Amino acid sequence: MLSLLHHPNLVNLTGYCADGDQRLLVYEYMPLGSLEDHLHEIIVCDEALAQLAKAEAWGLEYPSLRP
Repeated sequence: MLSLLHHPNLVNLTGYCADGDQRLLVYEYMPLGSLEDHLHEIIVCDEALAQLAKAEAWGLEYPSLRP
């Protein structure tokens, strides 16, 4: 299901691996560091947080809008 979801703001899932108790998701390579790196290096104002929350809500709704 996740591999079928494509959106300009999402990293594409390219595969997965299930080996014993381990489950791994393989995503496309994105340069310039991880999302975690970027989130910890910035200070966000309230307006930016509100815009981010709206974008996240839209992202959660996006799959239900597609046929």
